[in-house]
Amino acid sequence: MLGPWLLLPFVLFLLLAVTFGAGIWLSALNAQYRDVMLTLPIVLQLGFYLTPVVLSASIIASVVTAQWLPILALINPMLGVVELFRWATVGTSTPEPSTIIMSCLAAALPCRLGRDLLCAHAAHDCRSRVAE
Repeated sequence: MLGPWLLLPFVLFLLLAVTFGAGIWLSALNAQYRDVMLTLPIVLQLGFYLTPVVLSASIIASVVTAQWLPILALINPMLGVVELFRWATVGTSTPEPSTIIMSCLAAALPCRLGRDLLCAHAAHDCRSRVAE
């Protein structure tokens, strides 16, 4: 039972990467479109309801076909993180590798897109201030 506990630093890093990626992407969108700030609480509340914290993802996997599970994991990247936490701490069944891979992709992709959006917005803002 000691094995899964050793992966907790990786799970914490994945959690931080997913939240940082979502934060940097949403802040880049908020810098460009001010209405993002108003819709963010609604989107976060939906994300809280769609993340299977109380029920296991195996229940979701029994309802949804196997081909839709990676898509659900990409839509909600916290699915893989919660399942990894549950596996490492409580000792439930091993999470699907596709959900973990999609959580890693969902952590890396918003970081890259958010960085690109922030750099483009900063470059445009600097050019407009110089032109004034």
